[in-house]
Amino acid sequence: MPCRKRVVFITYVIISIVFLLNLYYKQNKASPRVRYQPYLKSPVTNFENKKSETVSTLLENISGMAPTNVNKISKMKTQRFFDIVKRNSHIMNYLERLEEVYDDLFYKIYPVSVGVPETPTETAKAIETENETVNIDHDSSTGVKEEDGGLSVTSYSLPGCNCSRKLGRNKQDKKYVVLRRYSAEHHMAMSRTVQMISSCSDHATARGPKQKVVSYSYFGNTSDVGLYNRYFSEMRNRALEIHRHYPGFVMRVYHNVGPEDEKGQREICQAFCDIPLLDFCDVSALPSPWFDFGDQQKVGTLWRFLTLLDPLVDATLFRDLDSYVLPREAAAVEEWLRSNSSYHVMRDHPLHNGQILAGLWGSQTHLDRANAYHYGALMLSQPYHDLWDYDQRLLRRILWPQIRNRTMVHDSYTCRAKLFQGQGPARPFPTRREGRNYTGYGKTKSGVTKLLKTCPVACRPKSHKDWLLC
Repeated sequence: MPCRKRVVFITYVIISIVFLLNLYYKQNKASPRVRYQPYLKSPVTNFENKKSETVSTLLENISGMAPTNVNKISKMKTQRFFDIVKRNSHIMNYLERLEEVYDDLFYKIYPVSVGVPETPTETAKAIETENETVNIDHDSSTGVKEEDGGLSVTSYSLPGCNCSRKLGRNKQDKKYVVLRRYSAEHHMAMSRTVQMISSCSDHATARGPKQKVVSYSYFGNTSDVGLYNRYFSEMRNRALEIHRHYPGFVMRVYHNVGPEDEKGQREICQAFCDIPLLDFCDVSALPSPWFDFGDQQKVGTLWRFLTLLDPLVDATLFRDLDSYVLPREAAAVEEWLRSNSSYHVMRDHPLHNGQILAGLWGSQTHLDRANAYHYGALMLSQPYHDLWDYDQRLLRRILWPQIRNRTMVHDSYTCRAKLFQGQGPARPFPTRREGRNYTGYGKTKSGVTKLLKTCPVACRPKSHKDWLLC
């Protein structure tokens, strides 16, 4: 082997070994607390944990692994080597693919095991005929049912709450919906008959069809101060922002706050009484067919994806409780909702280099309901893995290959990245960045605003090439 090729080969081998060892260490050697629920210590330090998962910053971490007693010249040489690596697009692309191979090798995708099972179309037709005569009444609630013309008005409350909400359902509403799609796996048309029942609660069911929802997950005990301050205490703020920027939307929080968490239960009750647009979905007591779903699927970040399988939801956004809802985000979502794109993805920071960021995407489920249900069920069927970004890995492996050509992508930094080849054309955000904010920004993420840089000219709006922070 010529000397030059030998050097290149050895370089790739060394980088691969160190990169995979670093991944393995972060995923298997970190404490379970940090892997399952990141960002619990100091705001900046824990965001650095998240930041380090990107390829470029992994290299920065690797280059800083040298012992502290190494002389400055050695450290400078090491840093220079990794700077060269980061500037080499071939090596960077190689490392990006390497992480995907790592996932494919160690994490098998299991078939759908939750929700309503699919059947071949011929069988489904018989089920459809049979269900036409079935009267499905799921208004079992803690309150009194009244008759108001064509509406069935019911009072809803939460256990232990001293308030209630009244909602009316049209007695003529459809009782079920038949979802049909072509299954490449079975090489035939498949169908599932889904009852028109919310995946959240009886109260959410009473809101009726065509709901627009911003979906969140919360898991843990509010006695944990870090968890409470970063996530739970932000629910009211998110509800106010949704009311301001997303008129007509409902906020849902899928949670596991049980009776033993008295503080959490008390604040959930108060928020239910004070904020009409806020729905709480207790994953230990969801409607059929989910029931105690928190026991079946223990990865809390995945619970919010249940809105994909909700036949009463027409559009859903997936967000993180520690992220502000900014006007910049709302403008991008409005542009997407006016389109015929079934899915939406936003990337608004140099570190937003994943295909789908778990807290910055959405689906117009009414445009692709059968597939949205199926791929949502497929993600929710996967077994527990103690990885902080497990939801994002599943989005990349399961959902992204199926939707990338039907997705509107707003991207301010990686609009031409080779990693995203094959997706629909990325477009710039419709509004100019305010200060150093970005979609997904929150009060505990100020430590990474300094990483915002001049965005590529190709990612700026055609009429505003002067927007340096586009």
